[in-house]
Amino acid sequence: MLSSPLFLFLNKIIKGLTITIGNTDAEGRLVLADTMTWVQRNFNVKKLIDVATLTGACMVALGTTTGGLFGNDDELANDLLKASQGSFEDLWRLPIKDEHREYMKNPFVDLNNMASAP
Repeated sequence: MLSSPLFLFLNKIIKGLTITIGNTDAEGRLVLADTMTWVQRNFNVKKLIDVATLTGACMVALGTTTGGLFGNDDELANDLLKASQGSFEDLWRLPIKDEHREYMKNPFVDLNNMASAP
């Protein structure tokens, strides 16, 4: 039943957004998102970095020795890229484009955890 495209879980995260879980391989990211929101609300953090495995898709794209870097702070992302060059922990910056955000829209909830792009 979980493999059916019509079977969706609906969650509400700390930010108050409703999210469908169309891919149960990715629900851990929602827990991570809630954790990051909680940390931002309860501590006076200036920068917040998550270093984690993303998906098998990153390994397909970048191989097994390079990590994918997503970031909305160019200065911090550049600092992390520089640090990776001297640490034997290679990073490659991946884009977050407006079209990616469009793919995550859904008329019934605030956000899909699985993009609807072809």
